[in-house]
Amino acid sequence: MLAAMGVRVHLVEKEAELEGVHGNDDPLVRPLVAGLATNGNVAVHTAATVRTVDGSLGHFDVELIRQGKEERVTVGAIVLASATGIEEARNGLDLATCVALEKDEDGLYLSTQGILNPLDFVTEGMFNCGPARAVLGTEDAIVDGEAAASRAACILSSSVLLRPPVVSVVVHENCDGCAYCVDPCPTGSITLLEFMEAGAIKKVVDVNETTCIGCGICMATCPKKGIFVRHFKPEYAADMVEAALQGAGSSGDEPQPLIVCFCCNRCAYPGTDAAALVGAQYPTSVRIIRTVCSGTIHPNIITDALTQGADGVLLCGCHPGECRSREGIRRAQDRAEAISLLLEDFGLEQERFRLEFIAASEGRKFARIVQEMTDELATLGPSPYKQ
Repeated sequence: MLAAMGVRVHLVEKEAELEGVHGNDDPLVRPLVAGLATNGNVAVHTAATVRTVDGSLGHFDVELIRQGKEERVTVGAIVLASATGIEEARNGLDLATCVALEKDEDGLYLSTQGILNPLDFVTEGMFNCGPARAVLGTEDAIVDGEAAASRAACILSSSVLLRPPVVSVVVHENCDGCAYCVDPCPTGSITLLEFMEAGAIKKVVDVNETTCIGCGICMATCPKKGIFVRHFKPEYAADMVEAALQGAGSSGDEPQPLIVCFCCNRCAYPGTDAAALVGAQYPTSVRIIRTVCSGTIHPNIITDALTQGADGVLLCGCHPGECRSREGIRRAQDRAEAISLLLEDFGLEQERFRLEFIAASEGRKFARIVQEMTDELATLGPSPYKQ
């Protein structure tokens, strides 16, 4: 499909001959393999392995190792079409690590199932098809591959790619170049700059908006509000919490425990909509606040909500491996331990905070968790900070 559009396609295969690849002798596959040899828009790299992948959607720089020699190609999108043989164990080189991919317990690659799209990886510009994502027969694998090719074709056929405006922005007057945000960035989009300004050395970070995915992990690590995600500033979350807790300080006014629920934009927030679609009911005392990613939520936001009158705080994010931010949900998991310790310092029970994984299709699960947490908080009683 891509080659028919005039798009240059690079096929990488470990075998020396395509005919020797398992499954290529199938009657349904043989015509496809034969067509590759005569198509001038297809470059077949046999007996080759992928060493590194750099770049972003629309411009990936791929380094191949072929017969001991390095070879570089530039592509706009990547399709992984094999469940095995992608890692190069001999040299310790792992393509999956290079492009932030994960496997399940069966060794199959994880797609973004949280948004009901089995063809997409969390890494933009990469697509998951055939036996790489599931055990499929030949016919189904071909259909899957054609579907993935059509997804890539939509990108490569566009002369202009529009990015969403949700990217990180540096506040130069606040940033002191501490670089706490550099390493946690899952796409390596933040760099530290050092220059002379007014006769003094100035340090500040810079964001590559082309590769930034707007996850907000950097915002949650900055101690001086020197970086934020456009449309998702920390003070916006504080204002929403304050609005959600209006009247919560009045003792006895709440018929049910009041829960502030932070939901990531990618999976958990659509999951709340899914609850309504399937008719799953949950207590109306929950206040849902949409956030760009679970990794955006700093522990101080959780404790502030609890000390301002919330009976509990529920943080909902993607399932591990399905997080578009790659590391967002893991950051949230790490912070959950710190939050538990903070609650002890504030004289609050650990049950007043909960972290859950909610996919976009798990509306019933979301409703069940909210009901469970409401029942637990009802047993604990109102927050002492409501007085």
